[in-house]
Amino acid sequence: MSIVASDLKWYRSAVVTNTVANGGRMSNSQIVSNVRNNLFPDVKEAERAAGITRYRKLFLKVANADSLTLYNGIIYMGSITPAEDYVSFFAGTQTDTQNDITSPREYGAGFLSSVLEAGTSVFDVMLESDSLVVFYNGDTICISDGTNEEYHHNVSISKTGDVVTITLDAGDQISNTFDIGKTVSSCIDCGDVKGSFDNWDISSASGVFDIGEYPIIVDSIGGVFDTWTLSFTSSSAFDCVGSVVGSVTSGNTSTSFSPLNSNFSDPYFTLNNLGFGGTWSTGDTIIFRTIPAAIPVWFKQVVPENASSYSGNSFSFKAAGESA
Repeated sequence: MSIVASDLKWYRSAVVTNTVANGGRMSNSQIVSNVRNNLFPDVKEAERAAGITRYRKLFLKVANADSLTLYNGIIYMGSITPAEDYVSFFAGTQTDTQNDITSPREYGAGFLSSVLEAGTSVFDVMLESDSLVVFYNGDTICISDGTNEEYHHNVSISKTGDVVTITLDAGDQISNTFDIGKTVSSCIDCGDVKGSFDNWDISSASGVFDIGEYPIIVDSIGGVFDTWTLSFTSSSAFDCVGSVVGSVTSGNTSTSFSPLNSNFSDPYFTLNNLGFGGTWSTGDTIIFRTIPAAIPVWFKQVVPENASSYSGNSFSFKAAGESA
């Protein structure tokens, strides 16, 4: 079974505010497409008059039931806002908050200022503001008209004011013809997206675990970002506590251990009992961290001072990748 579009789901961060506490870890709250205010709230009259910049953090989760890898994942904008505001986005971490944002490398989109003919290798993109810097040399870009989408890698960039000239890599050409106004976006290259673990540590005089042969499997649906401690209460039994989720079910060395994430009815992870060896004793510990199959992304909305009112303002963002 392969990864399908419905497996790619967006989740909110744990904190959603306009304060520095905004962001943090992934929550269990999924965003549903095409719902009003599912990312940014409406812009109030006073905010338009004064101008405002605000942020929201989302997680792209590869919620595949078989925990398959999404290969060569990318995130990009499918359309820009028709109003006078503009939106960019940038990579986050599993735990960062708005207070941690400094000067990130931003991504974003513009629109074609003329018809882009098939066979072209150099073309211009209009930005919504000359202050936007969202295209860089070496970027992957996506050109979309809602039906056709093309990805081009390792592009070269020059910028004058609000116009970006994009030169495709040597030998690369546009395959389709795109009309004026169609969207061109720079893309975050996410690499391969799959649940993983790190910071593996055993504290035992003679207990061992063959983590190379039996690696921890982090479930793509139930997996979370947390540090886990297995504390042995006998030569075979242990308790499991997550630094964030707290105590979960106990386990033993004779049975594979898959503590259930009750929010999704899927395990947080699976530890294969065949990896246990040696002699374990009361007080021994195994500590490790799990990383979910989820990419954290920040979105930044800038409403310029004295921006005009616009009813029904919206933009779109997308994710794509390959499945084995």
